[in-house]
Amino acid sequence: MKCGSASKAYRTVYSTEKMKDKTVWEKASRMLGTDKVWARVDEIQHHAQIRTAMTVEKLITMHLQDRKLARKNKQAAAAIAANNSIAKLLGNSWWPKKPSRM
Repeated sequence: MKCGSASKAYRTVYSTEKMKDKTVWEKASRMLGTDKVWARVDEIQHHAQIRTAMTVEKLITMHLQDRKLARKNKQAAAAIAANNSIAKLLGNSWWPKKPSRM
């Protein structure tokens, strides 16, 4: 579900203006409980994961090229920035966090 809510998704697809919120929730919940719907949700999520992975892979490749160029031109700050960008894409932090002041 793109919107993250079965009720919102149901409202997007069906005419629900005259329905109570509880009715919409019940119908959406029932529909979400079917194997056919879950199979489709899984399929959509799988494709989204592939697209995201391909995008991250392309960005990492670009940052590695930038890092190589920066090092070749002796631009340490640019190389470090490329490293940091790669780390963020991978969900890591290469630099220790600043200590909190108490």
